[in-house]
Amino acid sequence: KYACAFILNSLDAVKGTFVEAKQYMIDFINTCRCESRLRQSCGSRQLDGDLIAFYPEYVLFYLVHILAHHASFPCLNDGGPSIEAIEWFYKQLLFFLWALMKLDGDGDSYANRN
Repeated sequence: KYACAFILNSLDAVKGTFVEAKQYMIDFINTCRCESRLRQSCGSRQLDGDLIAFYPEYVLFYLVHILAHHASFPCLNDGGPSIEAIEWFYKQLLFFLWALMKLDGDGDSYANRN
């Protein structure tokens, strides 16, 4: 759940650090996937419901919750928000989803699979 803070600050970074932020996010996701596979293969005594919290995809639940409760989140009444009002929130989600999709379960880039 602390990865959400990293996601929220990544897009506010200057150009040079944004490239590093993308790489750190990919490294974080890759590390989480490796650790979760290790826990699963070692026969961890945790319940299956607890094991899911170690997968990087689980961060998405926290991220959506934080974004939806953000003070600047636009009101959905009166025909819905404008694109400008939701742009920042969309970019946060897109950044994390991009990083999740960048790597498959084996740590390989989808682009390198062909």
